[in-house]
Amino acid sequence: MNTLLESSARSRVPAKGIAKALTALLFALPLAAFAQDNPKDRQETTEVFRLAHVTQQNDMNDLLTGIRNVLGPRARIYPNSTQSAIIVRGTAEEIEEARKLVVELDKPLPLYKLTFTITQLEDGKRSGSQRYTLLAAENQKAELKEGQRVPVMTGKASSDDASPQMLVSYVDVGLNIEAIFAGSSLKTKIEESAVADEKSTVNIQDPVIRQITLSNEAIITLGKSATLGTFDIPNSTRHREVEVLVERVQ
Repeated sequence: MNTLLESSARSRVPAKGIAKALTALLFALPLAAFAQDNPKDRQETTEVFRLAHVTQQNDMNDLLTGIRNVLGPRARIYPNSTQSAIIVRGTAEEIEEARKLVVELDKPLPLYKLTFTITQLEDGKRSGSQRYTLLAAENQKAELKEGQRVPVMTGKASSDDASPQMLVSYVDVGLNIEAIFAGSSLKTKIEESAVADEKSTVNIQDPVIRQITLSNEAIITLGKSATLGTFDIPNSTRHREVEVLVERVQ
């Protein structure tokens, strides 16, 4: 009996020691974690990085996301779009890492020359062509407009006078080209409009606008012409062919 009691007493001594050690460890871990995350232990500075090439809001958001993902949650990064700058607050190591990232990410976008050729054909033979050239940064929309503004009567202004004034708005008539080039993909929208010979059946003073739209997305090889599409000209045997040539400028 005494032997069993002695054995039981000896077995309880290590258990108490382990319990004390575990308790001390549990109290120590939160304190150590708090000390590690305590901002007072961080030697932080603030630096402003001016951006030379990142001007679009989407590009600014991508740059901020990239820097935040690399530096982690403890560094604080703020945009200043009006000054084309970002503000970084963190340790010296984080500031230096942010500087390297800004140098790598704040670079000019590739610039391309887009040459559109619109050729008119009649009975299978070329009868004339027009060429338009746009400069476009990668993933940025380039736009060209050529034409005139046609007045359209929209109603009468209320007035106490016997002869009320007519309200007039203007419609753009001519050629409109929009293009976005991204890597090898070219998105285009080409609209061509003109005043038709026929008269409006609603208001004889209003012109009838004839319009043709070509909108597509094509894979383009740099330095090689590609046909975007063709369309017929109403009430004639003519049709037009649209080609594009994309060349890298820088």
